[in-house]
Amino acid sequence: MAKRRRWEDELERKQERSGKPKLGDLDPGTRAGVLEELQRAGGNSAVQRVFGAELQRDTATAEKPARSWTATQWALSIDGKIVGGVRSVGGFRVQSQVIESTGSGGISQKHLGGVQFEPGVIQVGLGMGKGFFEWIRDAFSAKHSRKDLVLHSVDASGHETSKLELAHTLLTKVDVPQLAADDTSPAWLTLTITPEVVRRHAGSGAKIDAKLDSDPLNPSTVRFEVEKIGRVSELASVAPWSFEQGTQKNEIGSVRDAGLEPTRSKLGNLVVSLSEAGKGAKSAIAGFDAWADAMIKGNADDDRTAVLTVSSKGGKKLELSFSGVGIMSADLLATSEAKRRRYELYVERVTLASP
Repeated sequence: MAKRRRWEDELERKQERSGKPKLGDLDPGTRAGVLEELQRAGGNSAVQRVFGAELQRDTATAEKPARSWTATQWALSIDGKIVGGVRSVGGFRVQSQVIESTGSGGISQKHLGGVQFEPGVIQVGLGMGKGFFEWIRDAFSAKHSRKDLVLHSVDASGHETSKLELAHTLLTKVDVPQLAADDTSPAWLTLTITPEVVRRHAGSGAKIDAKLDSDPLNPSTVRFEVEKIGRVSELASVAPWSFEQGTQKNEIGSVRDAGLEPTRSKLGNLVVSLSEAGKGAKSAIAGFDAWADAMIKGNADDDRTAVLTVSSKGGKKLELSFSGVGIMSADLLATSEAKRRRYELYVERVTLASP
């Protein structure tokens, strides 16, 4: 401990002379990040020379530094063009069916059958390029465009360290997070993507020369408008909403080479919660109650259009336009929590305006 204290004292004296913050004044996450950067630059021996072996061991269990909303560890390219930074990546496991048979002498024999690739999940903000959102819009419009994707793993300086090639990829699910008027924390779009083939390669070390800001959503900027009601000023929240596209093997060629075909798409219901703050005859709640009353009376021809918008931390706007919207359930009494009323709407179609 004495050796560690001497090293810390020496470092603090140098920081005082340079005018930079002391190591001890930094929060645990930032301090761990500084130590990890030093380790990456000079290895374990560099950390030991500067801080001592005991302090190096402490960093192994230290809290990891929180990444800023502009930081990313992945870049995505579509059909050879970088479209932006990806906040997180998961999935894409490869596996094969094992076929077992009995050979001569009753000895078990095994060999591999068809290879299967699991879908992957990525999280993104609105910092993606135009081609990315065109792909989502095509999926919403049942154009089912396949794309060749590459996920580039990048280091802190933006150089490629490894990459995943995703061939003939279908967009099979889009999840919009919960959006609430009182929530300013960053939120992300979650996409499930299903490739026919996945291959991992070592990185080239080349610099990814593109802007990789993730630019998450700001849930507090949510806005909702409904035909015949107008802007819903009492909107408290919109529950998570999803678009989903099924897939199946096309059974053309060998099992190993069988491609994917899209099947029926499914749109989730829109669930909105409204505050009872506005009780006037022109309030949105009055409009929703009248809509629910038409449902109670059996009016099946009162489908409407609706628009949901939310902005990003960087000021970009995501706009989802829904048609064939009908009310299917309504709370006639407010919940005890925050005096809110909940309404559920079915949706037939959706279109996307590119941010």
